[in-house]
Amino acid sequence: MGFIGNLFGEKEAKQAADEQEKGYKDAESTHREAGAHALARYGPYANTSMKANGMLDAALDGDYSSFYQSPDYQFRLKEGEKAINRSAAARGGLLSGAALKDLNNYTQDVASTEYGNWYGRLAGLRSEGIGIANSQAEIDMGVGDRVAQAQTGAAGARASGYMAKGNIKNYLASSIHESGQKIGEAWATMGMA
Repeated sequence: MGFIGNLFGEKEAKQAADEQEKGYKDAESTHREAGAHALARYGPYANTSMKANGMLDAALDGDYSSFYQSPDYQFRLKEGEKAINRSAAARGGLLSGAALKDLNNYTQDVASTEYGNWYGRLAGLRSEGIGIANSQAEIDMGVGDRVAQAQTGAAGARASGYMAKGNIKNYLASSIHESGQKIGEAWATMGMA
């Protein structure tokens, strides 16, 4: 249709559809990038939560090493042991049975109290992780919805370009047919047929 098609805007219809499709593709890219940035901001918190979850799972399986190595437990245990030893030394009974009994009772009390505190902190971090996972899923779904909309829009743009082209060709064919018919009628009335 070359020249005639261009007279009726076939080229412009294709350009318009191409621009619209490009816009939808740019929107898709922007949505994907925004989603990736949002998820990246959650990364450190998600990692902390996963570590807490791993420590809790290990403790529930009988591995208390992360609890025993925790700074709060170590600090309270060592400071309490120092205080008991100093008190016993001041009374002259550093290695007495009473001093060892006090030390034993203290370490058991510290372990029990600090374990509850430690477990509670990790459980809180795990709960935050669940919230983070929910937020990440919402971001994923939102980005997925917007990308799907952009892809649907791009397909619509392509389709509208094809439709415009088809309409132009149909209009041209109809115009040529109508013109031919009128020329034929004119010849017939003029006696040229």
